[in-house]
Amino acid sequence: MSGIPQASPSTDNSPSKEDKNMAILVWVLGVFFGFIPSLIFYLLNHDKPGWLRDVTREALNFQLSFLIYVFGCILLAFVFIGLLLLPVVGLLLIIFSIIGAVKSSAGEIYRCPIAIRFLK
Repeated sequence: MSGIPQASPSTDNSPSKEDKNMAILVWVLGVFFGFIPSLIFYLLNHDKPGWLRDVTREALNFQLSFLIYVFGCILLAFVFIGLLLLPVVGLLLIIFSIIGAVKSSAGEIYRCPIAIRFLK
């Protein structure tokens, strides 16, 4: 034994560079276009097992959750609380989308802590 760890046979299940780029695109486009890019990518990949399907599902859950949060803020705007909450929700949308894009570029699946799990 030489003390050098031996490499095990390759069982690498990491996502491809193309999958990572598509996942980053899903998270970034969600900031500008809402849930539509996430829905399109999910519908294209929902029948394929793998990492990209899981990422698009999480991004779609995230975008649908924030759509509900924005509607809640609009309803609360009639009592002026929503006017204060709407910028906070917008800022959280940007922050969590950036975190999701960064995690996707590293090949991880980001599960937003405040997203409602509509799709499992």
